Amino acid sequence: MATSRPFSRYTNGPLSNNAEQRGNLYVGNENTLLDVGGVKWWNGPDEDLGYFIAYEDNQGAHNGRNSLDRTNDIPAFVGFKRSAEKTEASFIELVNNSFEQTFTTGLEAKAWLDANGYWSSFSGFGSSGFQWMTMTNISDRNASGIGQNNITVSITQSEGGMEIENGMYSATTFPEEYGVPLDGNQIRNTSSGVFTATFSQPVLNPLVAFASVGNPGLQVPVQSTLPFTPIFGQATTYQNPEGDGMYSMFTGQEGFNIIRIEGTVSSVSFTYDVTEYYCTICFGFVDQNI
Repeated sequence: MATSRPFSRYTNGPLSNNAEQRGNLYVGNENTLLDVGGVKWWNGPDEDLGYFIAYEDNQGAHNGRNSLDRTNDIPAFVGFKRSAEKTEASFIELVNNSFEQTFTTGLEAKAWLDANGYWSSFSGFGSSGFQWMTMTNISDRNASGIGQNNITVSITQSEGGMEIENGMYSATTFPEEYGVPLDGNQIRNTSSGVFTATFSQPVLNPLVAFASVGNPGLQVPVQSTLPFTPIFGQATTYQNPEGDGMYSMFTGQEGFNIIRIEGTVSSVSFTYDVTEYYCTICFGFVDQNI
């Protein structure tokens, strides 16, 4: 079954019907009242097939079927552009080709669309609602990144050993629904030490993904300063139970795992007791607008 949502173009607004607004463009949701003021609504594209951009069509060149009375072939004054695939890379390509831009991340492209009166279905979140921060700088002892709502993270490694990795190591090992980065700058850690992440503001349920912690002949324990809930794990065991399915330590033996630190968090640290070459790490969170 196709997934879609209703759209409207209304020039005498704003509409008081709980719809999201972009200039004269209105985007319906599950709380939107569609029968307010005789406004016509139009079903958008199938969102399962790709990410799309919605825009106001002042010429009325697009016809559609009214969402309320099912009337066909009425000028909709709403247009859409959809990516060839439902991937971040395809969405970036759509934006760059449509508007002569040179964005390298989906969040950058979406921010530009928002600022210029367009609406897009891209959110940066996988189907599980996870978003991974974009790393903007990585050096031996310090790194930084940015995520939704311009929330930033500052990362330190007490003993150094951080390097740049393109995407998470063997990212396809993680289930696709978690959206773990396949490319882009990510952190490679090559040393034991204390790894600390500090967010620019408190965030809800921060996430950390680890890839290739330890190897088949080497167990590497990682101790957290805060209790966490395992979300996904492979070749990973969990120690120091904290109750309600939470732990404060895990051990990897070529381990891949995602953990969620429950609650509102400003900073968290992880102690690596064993030097190895190497694991990769990325930070994220669930949707901060929920």
